[in-house]
Amino acid sequence: MSGPDLWPVVRAQLDAVTRLIPGTTGATADRLMLLAAEHAHWLSWVAWQEEKRGPALAWIDLAHGWAVDGGHPDMASWAQRVRAHYSLEHGDPIRALRTAEGARFAGPRPLSPAAEAAAVHQEAMAAAQLGERDRAVRLAEQAHGLALRAPDEGERPGWLYWLDATRARLQAADAAYACQRWADAAAGFREGLSALAGFPRDHAYYRARLEDAERRA
Repeated sequence: MSGPDLWPVVRAQLDAVTRLIPGTTGATADRLMLLAAEHAHWLSWVAWQEEKRGPALAWIDLAHGWAVDGGHPDMASWAQRVRAHYSLEHGDPIRALRTAEGARFAGPRPLSPAAEAAAVHQEAMAAAQLGERDRAVRLAEQAHGLALRAPDEGERPGWLYWLDATRARLQAADAAYACQRWADAAAGFREGLSALAGFPRDHAYYRARLEDAERRA
């Protein structure tokens, strides 16, 4: 089923969660706020894919607010990372870089390695778009190293279940591509492709990027 098909279900689940929050305190309320933030993030992502920019930004801001209120720095960082991604897709790399920088320092506690990796990678992509290629390369290397510190799915936040070693390598290749380091990008895409056999859409996407990088190298 598509995101729009599932929208009413997820929205109803979010409403059920938020009705419970006022009557709870402590750790229970904190867990409910994280659950609300996860639902709001999903609604934001679907709205963005449907080109509903205003609602997408409103939902991700709600997700960030619940994450902060519930004391969940990894989710607060992720919400800012998503906002940075939106800005970059909308053609505003300056704002994307500023927001991604903020995502690295969300909350009083250190981020988990996977959450920090996601934020640093987004910062790298924004820096590359601004022509700060040396900075982008350095950040991409840092993001890759952070991601490798959480090799098992259980070591990562639930919404970063996908950030395994293969995806981390492909993200590094994406950054190399954005920096016009075509040979490095091609090597990374080539290395990651074999692990995407079970994901035909992703495999086709990265196959096309590999072929383009090889042409440009």
